[in-house]
Amino acid sequence: MDVIRLDQSRRRRVKLERHEGGAGKILPIDKLSDAVLLRVVKRHAAREIEQLKFILQVTRWDPTMLPTPEQMEEIENGTIEF
Repeated sequence: MDVIRLDQSRRRRVKLERHEGGAGKILPIDKLSDAVLLRVVKRHAAREIEQLKFILQVTRWDPTMLPTPEQMEEIENGTIEF
């Protein structure tokens, strides 16, 4: 099998425009327009629903299978015993 090496001297370089604030700006949530805020909330809700569906699928719709807050603390600390 032959190895084809990429000639870096022939590689096209694209210059990106420089922005004042760097690569991206973080806007405070109160500065967002209503339409953008609605999209953010919908995206967050969809992510939460997917997480809940996964938890319900793993627990076979039995919420008693979920760990208690004390067990979750032990899991995070690494001190839980099975």
